[in-house]
Amino acid sequence: MEVYEIMSTPPITVRLTDSVHKIQKLFYRHKIASIFVVENGRVEGLVTRKNFFSSKHFLRHNSTAKNVMTRNAYTIHSTAGVDTASDLMIQYGVNSLAVIRSGKIVGVVTRFDFNKRKREHNPPTYIQYTPNPPSNNKSFGFYIFISIILLYLGYTFIYPIIEFSNTSSIEFLIHQKINYERGKYRLPHLMYDSSLQRTADKHSIDMEENNFFDHINKQGKDPAQRLYEQGFSCSKQYGNLIYSGVGENIAKEPIFSQRGFLAIFPYVIWNDKEKIASATVEGWMKSPSHRENILTAHYSSEGIGVHRSTFGEYFYITQNFC
Repeated sequence: MEVYEIMSTPPITVRLTDSVHKIQKLFYRHKIASIFVVENGRVEGLVTRKNFFSSKHFLRHNSTAKNVMTRNAYTIHSTAGVDTASDLMIQYGVNSLAVIRSGKIVGVVTRFDFNKRKREHNPPTYIQYTPNPPSNNKSFGFYIFISIILLYLGYTFIYPIIEFSNTSSIEFLIHQKINYERGKYRLPHLMYDSSLQRTADKHSIDMEENNFFDHINKQGKDPAQRLYEQGFSCSKQYGNLIYSGVGENIAKEPIFSQRGFLAIFPYVIWNDKEKIASATVEGWMKSPSHRENILTAHYSSEGIGVHRSTFGEYFYITQNFC
């Protein structure tokens, strides 16, 4: 059997200059693990879901496929055997190959295609089985009890460590929702600025570490002074007017929606990243001063810093505008 018989077609691809926003949409729409980067039919690189969402570039609207791709993209001719393709994947440790014909990509073959082929050619054999009665009900009950305890401990203590270890995804979700709110009023989308992000992140950390919640820090410095110390100045022309200065929103969102005790066992119902981002933006939009910052027409960029408190109860969130 040859590769073209099991490949997926047409291939889902992007160009070098396509935006990270387009790449993100393709990942969610097609539920795929990787996208090949193609220019004039030639394979230039590969964007994997794992590398894409762990990269800081996916937060920046001006980033393109060229910024997030890897050059480790492997190809195979459409008439090559499926065993050859399988050997290549194992040799290079990849999950997909671009299928080439006449120098151009015509499809994609993945490990999933091989598994699908195996299922089609090797249907399951059904064997009648009559179970023996359990020889030790006490042992079975003990294993069930241990499994429940492990699930409880995993969700209560391990889940938040894994789920919230990377706060950049929450920053990105907030950024998306802010631009969605501006879009309702036909305002231009805000660009994501890394300098503003770093300053916002420092203020979120400062609020948590020094136990305050305010735009003015313990040294008496406001957002403009803090940004100036970082070498950032904000001045721009909007129409016939010249604006200078920055804006700032802050929030303190709980990491859980409910906690308490069930008999002698403590329990927690964690908020997910989407809920935290939505609650933050909804709270700002209900506050006149925060809403004014979000809907200020002459602001063109923003940076968001999210920091989880030491004891894991809250997220401190700072949003700076320019």
